[in-house]
Amino acid sequence: RWARGSVNGVNGIILLPDDWNSAIYALNNANGGAYSDNTIVASDWTNILEVNGAVFLPAAGYRRETSCNYADFNFNGYYWSSNINSKYAIGMSLINIPQYTALSCSRFDGYSVRLVRNEE
Repeated sequence: RWARGSVNGVNGIILLPDDWNSAIYALNNANGGAYSDNTIVASDWTNILEVNGAVFLPAAGYRRETSCNYADFNFNGYYWSSNINSKYAIGMSLINIPQYTALSCSRFDGYSVRLVRNEE
């Protein structure tokens, strides 16, 4: 489950654990909607959502390899996907959840990295 929202003024995607219950925190338009559908203050994020397993992927945009210009901030989120066994990464845009878009990208493009699991 997921929802679009704004956490402390930053747009992004909120990923919810499988056992999420709306009694913890009710989100509007789960699995869809607009960023403006869920406006969450920092204290609610820290004290309610995050401690109950929610993960926030900000729409952090990206830095272009060729021009070093920053693009799509607060509109789209681009992330590297990789694992411990691969030195190569794939860029993904998460704006079109549930069908993320794999991007053809350069390792020089400035995409975000978000740890979603504790390192072992």
